[in-house]
Amino acid sequence: MNNYEGYKSIFDSVNCAIAVFSNPDGMLIAFNKKFLEVLGYSEDDVKDKKFYDFVVPEDVPCVEKNFRARIEGEDVEDNCVVRVIDGSGAVISIGLNCSLYKVGEHVKGVSVLVRKVNGE
Repeated sequence: MNNYEGYKSIFDSVNCAIAVFSNPDGMLIAFNKKFLEVLGYSEDDVKDKKFYDFVVPEDVPCVEKNFRARIEGEDVEDNCVVRVIDGSGAVISIGLNCSLYKVGEHVKGVSVLVRKVNGE
């Protein structure tokens, strides 16, 4: 098994939902199976989606502001709760732990660990 296969296997088998959104457009560029499970989407459902496609419309400005601030290196809280629309169309609250996704010194996007908030 090569390094890519090993990392991909870990990425897909961890019991934590993971998504990566690109800089500068917020396009979903990587996700694991748990991400699909938590949000109730299929792979086809999330194809060509940006982060704001998941967020309830009234929360998009705040989420986008935080995304941009993080990309620009501003000090932004890493943990937050966001309301999103799941695969069935229901609004659910999810907890996010966000960090920069970098290759060397180049910011490529934001990586996000996702969990359902208790009671959902």
